[in-house]
Amino acid sequence: EAEIDAIKLSDDRDKICAYTKYGQLTVWDLANQKKCLEVDVKQLISTTVDIDEIAFVGSDRLAIADTKKLLIFDLENNEKSDVTLEVEFIPHGFPSEVLTDSEGKYIVMIFHDAVSVLDSDTYEELWYYDSPEDMETMYSLSSIYKDNKVVFAEETTDDAGEYIYIHMVDMLTGEVIRELEVPNGLISEMEASADSLFVVRNADVSEVTSLFDVIGDAEVCCYDLESGKLRWQYTAKEEFINSIVIPYKDYDCFLIESYG
Repeated sequence: EAEIDAIKLSDDRDKICAYTKYGQLTVWDLANQKKCLEVDVKQLISTTVDIDEIAFVGSDRLAIADTKKLLIFDLENNEKSDVTLEVEFIPHGFPSEVLTDSEGKYIVMIFHDAVSVLDSDTYEELWYYDSPEDMETMYSLSSIYKDNKVVFAEETTDDAGEYIYIHMVDMLTGEVIRELEVPNGLISEMEASADSLFVVRNADVSEVTSLFDVIGDAEVCCYDLESGKLRWQYTAKEEFINSIVIPYKDYDCFLIESYG
């Protein structure tokens, strides 16, 4: 009975989650159109939650981030929509995003300056990446890449200059496998597909007079995830890109949406 603000599909496309701007969440099984879960999130969590802090764990569980814990809901046998389990995690702060791999084996949380990975069976922390003192995690975790690798970005804050570093990290060990250096700019979004990483860079906020009168250009940069090299760059003149949609099948196009 409220406007739907966002939706999310499970990786196997069996279930869909709808989330309203007032904090009401509903999950349906798409095959039989059965309602699996109905929760008023604002009654459970004191802070605001958006769709990035909600994740399917496989197809049979849903995780919602609270300030110092994850709320786990069983989607297979939970007629009362009760919280099945509350998972306390090391209080690195409040996670801005929660993700899982396609098989639901791991739960990934990104914080202001850290990344934490949990085993989804035991909910134990497998590893924890903390930014060095001269680095500050600024940008959202992109996605879980094939072979259980995770991609996120950091920005240096030292006096030598500002660079954006994109890290590919092994999900099981926390080891940095590859590092991409991106020219300085306002990174608004990152998305990984099968073999590419798409990075959206907008003009600096200080140079934007309004979202409809932008001074500066926006860019979409495509990097090869295996080599780390720039494949191509698309420039949107005097635009501020709001979002990017990368098809996860063999399509030869992508969609960007700008304000106005």
